[in-house]
Amino acid sequence: MQDNQTTSPPLLQPTKLKRRSSLSSDVAFRRLSQVLNRLPVCDQEKLIKASWLVEDAFLGLSRPHPPPTLHAARLYKVYHMFQRPRRLGVVVLLLVSYLETPFWCHGSWPTPCGVPGDPTTPLTSGMLCLTLRNAYVIELVCLMMSLLNDAVLYAGFQRAYFALYDRVFLTGCVVVALINATVHYFVGGSTLCAQVAPFLRLAIFMATYRDIRKTYTKMYKVLAEVQNILALVAIYICFFASLSTILFQGTDEGMLKVSRVAEYLVDMLTSGVANVMPNFVDDVWQLLILLTSANFPDIMMPAYATNRASSLFFIVFVTFGIFFLVNLVLAQIFSNFQTITISEAATADTARRALLREAFDVLESVQHTIEKQFLVASSDGGIAAVCDATEDVRVINVDAPVVTGMPPSAPGKPTIEIELTVLLFQELSFLNVTSSTMTRDDMLELFHKLESSNASGTINVDNFLVICDVMGHFESTYRPPPSEIERWWPSVARQKWYKRVCALVRHKRFEGLVDTILAINGVLVVAEMARGSVYNENPSWAFVNTAFSVIYALEMLFKMTVYGIRDYVHYFRNQFDGIVTIICLAIDIYVYCPNPFQDRTIVKLLLVVRCLRLLRILLAVDRFRVVLATGWAMLPIGKNLLLAMVCTMNLFAIVGHQLFGGKISPSVLTSDPRFVNSTYAAAGYAANNFNDIASGMVTLFELLVVNNWYVIVDGHVRATSTLARLFFVAFWLVGVYLTLSLIVASILDAFSREYNAAVEVLAKQSRETESTVVPQPQHATSC
Repeated sequence: MQDNQTTSPPLLQPTKLKRRSSLSSDVAFRRLSQVLNRLPVCDQEKLIKASWLVEDAFLGLSRPHPPPTLHAARLYKVYHMFQRPRRLGVVVLLLVSYLETPFWCHGSWPTPCGVPGDPTTPLTSGMLCLTLRNAYVIELVCLMMSLLNDAVLYAGFQRAYFALYDRVFLTGCVVVALINATVHYFVGGSTLCAQVAPFLRLAIFMATYRDIRKTYTKMYKVLAEVQNILALVAIYICFFASLSTILFQGTDEGMLKVSRVAEYLVDMLTSGVANVMPNFVDDVWQLLILLTSANFPDIMMPAYATNRASSLFFIVFVTFGIFFLVNLVLAQIFSNFQTITISEAATADTARRALLREAFDVLESVQHTIEKQFLVASSDGGIAAVCDATEDVRVINVDAPVVTGMPPSAPGKPTIEIELTVLLFQELSFLNVTSSTMTRDDMLELFHKLESSNASGTINVDNFLVICDVMGHFESTYRPPPSEIERWWPSVARQKWYKRVCALVRHKRFEGLVDTILAINGVLVVAEMARGSVYNENPSWAFVNTAFSVIYALEMLFKMTVYGIRDYVHYFRNQFDGIVTIICLAIDIYVYCPNPFQDRTIVKLLLVVRCLRLLRILLAVDRFRVVLATGWAMLPIGKNLLLAMVCTMNLFAIVGHQLFGGKISPSVLTSDPRFVNSTYAAAGYAANNFNDIASGMVTLFELLVVNNWYVIVDGHVRATSTLARLFFVAFWLVGVYLTLSLIVASILDAFSREYNAAVEVLAKQSRETESTVVPQPQHATSC
């Protein structure tokens, strides 16, 4: 989104620009680097401040900064250097909750929860592998890594650190978790500490990742507007529960107030339902399950088998409840999501541009200092640097000669040198803000693609804003290197037969031939698997499969010879094809060689994996390619929402572990009178429990699918009390009804946006293909 100005902002015109030669660019860069090394400390601190402002603009937030000193900048770099190890430690810390001994297990290792196979032993996930000591050591190391990383940040920020509320909260959680783990270990397995620890680990994980916090904030804003519809759903369920209580209980009060015709209708409707819906509370529960369609038509069948007219009650409830109210919630969430997304994008864009303009102003002041030629060589090789009159005078001693001749600013808008901006983005690349894979040459290529009125290698504020906008989407121009034949044997590359081979391999019919062979291979694999044939049981099939492996190996060798190895492995499709081809060929050789292993599962799996190469045929279809590109572009959005869903499930798994841990075992299902005539016991759902957090996550995933979720609820209600329903209803409301609806809404919004963008790109490519002759997109090297 561009600012509204009298002059239109510059546009990227890569085809109309001439890039400055690499020699002159390197000279300019070295010149400016030498000048920057002689900047007064106050101007170096301005450059640091500008980098932090641009960092905030890229991250989409405004936060307190440490004093812009060289010492603080070094500490800030150290903090960013250890960010990835710290985050890895936080992930390991969260996994400890899945691997440690549950709080209700008090036995000794290696069987702290009971003897495996004993019916009295509660079933667990089988992932429990950490003793109390091992868990403490791992937790101690992970917590100390996070604490030391925050200590470095505190040393750089000083008092400003306490303005970073998220870091203060995280540090507090780390300290409390460290004390809790120490007490738990030295006390000898305190149950209270063991129950508190998973909550602290999850809080540390969620506080560490900013994307999770932003996703939850957005979820809160979206779902805060849905309470009215949720209240309507609750009133709807309670109304039909009251109606079912009156109709299906057959009380005298309900019958005396109806006419004979109504009494006849009521008698038809209530036949066989009184045992299913006995009172108001159970009616609400059964109708809530019916709203998820999990118990339909089971709940209706007792009455429906006796009298078909009783189905009217359930048809009316399902029609308006599932087909209208549930979709109304989804529609409201989708509308809120779009509104909030647009509002956040506009706010973020405004803040982003304000921060970038402020950073440009800071860079402009540094540029003025450079242009004033304030560096004066002294007789002893020293340099005196004087800042503005209002600032302190500082001196930097250097030994290198002075570099002069910096170009003046262009008239009109203030400008800065491109090389100064390159140094700024190199600093941001070190802080993992911009793409860390961009080299200085890539940055210069991006800058020189910008059509600017400044021919002297400078950019203005509009150029700077556009550069920052396209920085995250920039892809450097790939220049295929010459093949090994062209580099090592140029005489062979000039031969006519080699040129004919190059023309054959580069021709589109060569790819068509490979696709045809892949299709034939896929059909034969499906036909052979349908017959149930095993690899070695059918010699003719083994010969055919080996022939296909040889053909694919020859294809790979031809392409490597013509295009070169580096150019071949540059593309992901070739990497996948090459790896599968080499592995399949190695397996074929292994099968023909005498060996003691007779398991052919890996062979059959590789045959199926090789058929995945058939996707290249589908990629030739434009619409299919658009759908795949759209799905790929939606991954960042889905990743954050799914990560938030995992955290929500983890929280409920921990709460369920506290409530139901160790209370369900195979012997309880068979001998406890509470489980007599229980659908939970009859279905063999003993493994669907909360005896450990890993089992709880699997059980909650089953609840996400909703199918038979009331059976799982029934088992835990029988093991505890009816109040256990509140836990499952809360998860259904938060995890299934609201969060999944939000995920669907985000997918719909992102898909419509990305699909339209992909269609526009495809149409543009089609127009370019029709107007110009374009070389093969995969390989551009010529023989």
